Amino acid sequence: MQVKYYPEVDMLNIDFSTAPGADAEEVTEGFVFTYDAQGCVTGIEVDQASKRVCLKEVKQNDAYVVTMGEVYTVSTLAAELGVGERSIQKTIQAMRAASIEVGQQESPDHPILLTEADVLAVKHWREQHPRGRPRVAAEG
Repeated sequence: MQVKYYPEVDMLNIDFSTAPGADAEEVTEGFVFTYDAQGCVTGIEVDQASKRVCLKEVKQNDAYVVTMGEVYTVSTLAAELGVGERSIQKTIQAMRAASIEVGQQESPDHPILLTEADVLAVKHWREQHPRGRPRVAAEG
């Protein structure tokens, strides 16, 4: 079992298995269960955890607390760069395909969380891999 608390976004994750989840469902407001292919619960995510869970013992154990610094989402990064969210998502997909770990996402139904280091890596990737067709010089 693995317990992770993200104070910057006030989210608690409890994973009962290392197997990837096959499905996720918000069972009640702020509580998302992840299920394996057989329908067994493999994880629980609690949003606004400090309001819903007694975190005293979790916060006292440094192994459970994951400090990310400032946290970005795809939408906040897209807004900062003046591009569409899909553009950032495609950049992250390309980076991951190139075996570059960027962002954290608990399941496909949850947002991708980006650290400041992730944001710098995305910006660098976009500089090194410009999108779109090359411009053809006008014939004169």
